Amino acid sequence: MVMEANTFQHLLSLHIIQTQAHHLSFLHNHHYHHQHSIHYQLQNP
Repeated sequence: MVMEANTFQHLLSLHIIQTQAHHLSFLHNHHYHHQHSIHYQLQNP
């Protein structure tokens, strides 16, 4: 039982880490795209 609980905790923490990493990369890509489009607009009015 203890092993199963630890495995469950491990899988849960892995899932949380993956979800956070995906969310962070999404925010990063959105931020980069936003900055890039502003830069593009400044260069091409």
